[in-house]
Amino acid sequence: MSVLTGAFIVSTPRLSYLSIGEKCVELSFLGGKNSISPSFEPRPTGINLKLLDVFQDAAEEFGIPKTNDFNKGDNTGVGFFQFTTSFNKIGLKLRCSAAKGNLNPIKKRSNLKIEVNAHVQKINFEGKKATGISYYIGDKLNTVTANKEIILSAGSIGSPHILQVSGIGNIKKMKNLGIEIINELNGVGQNLQDHLMFRPVYKVKNLKSLNRKVES
Repeated sequence: MSVLTGAFIVSTPRLSYLSIGEKCVELSFLGGKNSISPSFEPRPTGINLKLLDVFQDAAEEFGIPKTNDFNKGDNTGVGFFQFTTSFNKIGLKLRCSAAKGNLNPIKKRSNLKIEVNAHVQKINFEGKKATGISYYIGDKLNTVTANKEIILSAGSIGSPHILQVSGIGNIKKMKNLGIEIINELNGVGQNLQDHLMFRPVYKVKNLKSLNRKVES
């Protein structure tokens, strides 16, 4: 099995482009097996401040419901959100990446080869069956063939990009760029939503804040 930074091998015969994301939510956040463990404890950050409880109580009094899970499809509410974290050797709780959670524990396996600094050119097809990928390391173009499946995991921008340059997506856009059409799938590259966050800052009296706790 070969793993490239950014792109890989997926057989999804009965899943639409959009429903794949829904299945990922089920696996990653709703109890599926995953080495990247989300924190579902009441205080996933490990921070204990009375101010946080008082703020949530005030929001609830104002009509905003409390919630302990923002990954159920309805983001309305106030509460702690989950983090994908793990403890390091000295007990500090740190962010747990996909590489740390899934690749590092198995990277010495004899049947696993990890290529770094690799840029995927495209997924190769026979008809509509994905059979392998072509990728660059430096100026050298390499091609690998899949024995079974190809997992495409290059992020919210990289994954649709690889699909489009491979011939899967909006036909008009791909034809204009001279890309050979494999399959029309207009949802590819659409509906990207920004990770928007407002961070209001207030002064407080008679209660400890995070700034005071860490002296920042």
